Amino acid sequence: MQRIAKSIAASAEEWSISPRSAWVIALLPLIGAAAVFLTYFNRPLYRFVTMEDGPVEWSQFLFYALACVAGTGIAYKRFKAGHAWQALLFLGFAFANFFIAGEEIAWGQRILGLQTPAGLRKINHQGEITIHNIQIIQNAFNFVLFLAGAYGSIAYFANLIFPFKRFGDQVNYLLVPPLFLVPAFLVLFGYKFIRYTVVRSPGFIVTKFGEWPELCLAFGFFVFAWLNYRRLATQLVSVPVIQAAKLGDTPV
Repeated sequence: MQRIAKSIAASAEEWSISPRSAWVIALLPLIGAAAVFLTYFNRPLYRFVTMEDGPVEWSQFLFYALACVAGTGIAYKRFKAGHAWQALLFLGFAFANFFIAGEEIAWGQRILGLQTPAGLRKINHQGEITIHNIQIIQNAFNFVLFLAGAYGSIAYFANLIFPFKRFGDQVNYLLVPPLFLVPAFLVLFGYKFIRYTVVRSPGFIVTKFGEWPELCLAFGFFVFAWLNYRRLATQLVSVPVIQAAKLGDTPV
């Protein structure tokens, strides 16, 4: 346990946050999973927490939307720094988060009282203005989420063996979530892995519990993007200050 604590503290220092904040980020997905599971023993509460347009789903929307904003900011900064492929990568990241955020709230259908077109209603098993609830797309979408959870769970450890920084400036930060974010991705990966291997035909309880792991992914995306944006913004501010100090000038 002491070794884990030291690793968390080192990861927190690398990303310029306090060890306490790192532990909160690391433990929140696990504590939340236990809390959502315990609401199972109070079915009305369980249904409220996991329902459509409920607290978990709206939290997903919020974190995906914030990740989209942060991802766009990262893309802008990497483009200005002359790293086009990194900029394009995070533009894709931003678009993916925008798309998922929209899908999570059915593109505002229930808020605006929009009707689902008849053709879409026939193939969408929730009868919504979404595409991720069309069976073939849903299968692909779930597999992409599984891969995202797997990547976020192992990238930090893979980077220890094969450092990503060899592929370019900032790559080890831009492509590798910190150690304290691993639980956020691991919760989703574990849930999807169980769904693929053990519980292949889940009922209502198991299916609705999946809202929490998806929230963990959204949370992980946002924290990862925000930390990277903050780090890049700090670097851009500090470079002129350092250059001015070397010249003996006083920065304004």
